[in-house]
Amino acid sequence: MTIQAYAFSTPNSVKVPITLEELGLPYELKSVNVRKGEQKNPEFLSLNANGKVPFSLTDQERPTAHLS
Repeated sequence: MTIQAYAFSTPNSVKVPITLEELGLPYELKSVNVRKGEQKNPEFLSLNANGKVPFSLTDQERPTAHLS
């Protein structure tokens, strides 16, 4: 199971890959540029209706909002 972590370079978002690295969990970091409004794109909103980062998604579960 690989975790897809959606984040931007904010203090809370930076905590996500640090935590995943420390836990030794496999993950794929996906950048969401909130300055350009990418969190409001229909594609992103279909994954996370709240339109907020950070959040994660795995193959087996629904999105987990606000990991930090």
